[in-house]
Amino acid sequence: MEITNQLRDECIQALRNQPQPVYLREANLVANTLDKDQRRVQWTLTTEDPALVYDWNTGRVVLEVLLMCGAEFEDQTPLLRDHNQYSVTAILGSVTEHPGRQRRIARLLGWLNFGELLDDTSESIWRRVAQGHLRRGSVGYDHSRKNYVTIPAGETQTVIGRSFTAPKDRDLRVVTKWRLREFSMVVIPVDARAQAKYQQPRGTQELPGQESLAELTAPNATSSNQQRSTEDGMKKFLAFLHAAGLNASIKSTEEALTWARSGNLSADQIT
Repeated sequence: MEITNQLRDECIQALRNQPQPVYLREANLVANTLDKDQRRVQWTLTTEDPALVYDWNTGRVVLEVLLMCGAEFEDQTPLLRDHNQYSVTAILGSVTEHPGRQRRIARLLGWLNFGELLDDTSESIWRRVAQGHLRRGSVGYDHSRKNYVTIPAGETQTVIGRSFTAPKDRDLRVVTKWRLREFSMVVIPVDARAQAKYQQPRGTQELPGQESLAELTAPNATSSNQQRSTEDGMKKFLAFLHAAGLNASIKSTEEALTWARSGNLSADQIT
């Protein structure tokens, strides 16, 4: 079975009794904010731009908008490498100084604070950031089913006083409450559509007036290829579980993962 490294890691994570699946999306460095003395740099952790994410509940790739007014986070968020949530040595430092939740924020900022003398790997990652070679990261977050609204393709709905229009070919999920779990330095983030942001002042960016998301969510070759790759990978993953003993009538990814978490796989199969 051939699956991408990212998909493999996500599947293993799910099998390790993760209490709430973690969703991932790209985040970018805010230019001219590097502070070498304090070993920190400011990052746009995430925005309200729509992004394609894998839905653990349905097994489909969905288009999702995170409302910044619904963000929940602690004063100190783990800064990791490669979304490795199962090793303390993967901690590079902490993310701090998030702006306060406001109704009209368009992005969530944070300062990435790199620890000192943690280990050789952490130090080498910091040097790549300081020298400008590593400019992208990825945010990890979660939310529950009761905290989002799904707008059918081509339809318009008002969510918390704002109007959203789904593209003609895809449903749009608007998340009203979500939790920041971690931030990771990565080589290739999940959402390849995001662009680096230059000369942005520290603080918040105001949203334009209520508007349709149809133009923002127009399909492109990159997003289509990413969707096909993820969906094909999950079909292969389900086929693997069926071969390992999962009832062939089970097609839901959520049901399949529940079966896998219940001790039905050997350690070799999980690996």
